Amino acid sequence: MNYIIFDMEWNQPSSAKEKNPALVRGEIIQLGFFVLNEELDVLHKENILIRPVCYKCINQYVGYLTGISQEMLDAGVDFRTALRRISEFFSDDTLLFTWGDDDIPILNENMKFHKIEMKLPKHYNLQRFYAHQTGSETRQTALKTAAEYFGIEKDIQAHDALNDAFITLLVARKLDIVKGIADYNKAIVTSKSKQKNIWDSEKLCFSCEQEYTKVIGALPDTCRSISIPCSDCGAEIIYSNLCRYGKNSFITVAECVCTSRYFVHFEMKSNILTVRAYELSEKTEKFYQGKIQAKEARKKYYQAKNKRR
Repeated sequence: MNYIIFDMEWNQPSSAKEKNPALVRGEIIQLGFFVLNEELDVLHKENILIRPVCYKCINQYVGYLTGISQEMLDAGVDFRTALRRISEFFSDDTLLFTWGDDDIPILNENMKFHKIEMKLPKHYNLQRFYAHQTGSETRQTALKTAAEYFGIEKDIQAHDALNDAFITLLVARKLDIVKGIADYNKAIVTSKSKQKNIWDSEKLCFSCEQEYTKVIGALPDTCRSISIPCSDCGAEIIYSNLCRYGKNSFITVAECVCTSRYFVHFEMKSNILTVRAYELSEKTEKFYQGKIQAKEARKKYYQAKNKRR
């Protein structure tokens, strides 16, 4: 039996004009993989840049995150060649591992676009191994978080396919892979339907619903205007820094003058705005701060981009 841990980066339209339902949602531009034996020893590794045909110009934000330039893409191989190079290591007893559930659907979509019919080896999401074996209640734990949990410190560029595959390998070596495979269908996949939002297990302190009739652009200001009482002293809790979480959903952290702190979720569905405030835990605060950091990174990128103009 051999294992393959892989990661991919993909390009996206640079503008609304480029969006086309006949094309792929994300076009794979980098494939990094490690071929391993059952002891997770490295037998082969490879990093492949792929020349795009759907979105030929690198999306500037994708380029900023990945460090991939237009020149690097132009010198890349075609998608068929990249797929052939990893598939050379496929056999009847090959198992594929990724960190997350996104890679396989994107890979299948790209294969379909290029009219490539190939049965992929069985795939396992190591995020679920990690959650099951560490007792984590978060189904989609970030790779960086898992690495920190195991004390793995590697100062390498994230959002690079080979680097991310390497960190995934280091995390995999901290897990019981054989047990993870045995438990996967029995205990992990079947629990998928039971998964909730990260905050659902926290104590609910406040909940309300109200009709929403304004334009969608006014939703953030409406959320900020809602008064939420502290469950301990009754005073109004204070919050301002909303972070978008989904299409019509926001999260924030709030506090009261009595020092009580809350995790707040706003969600608008079918013209009904639902507001729920939960007791803030270390888990939900870390989740919120991670979203804020990603928001700030995007903000800095676009500020730098505007200065260059």
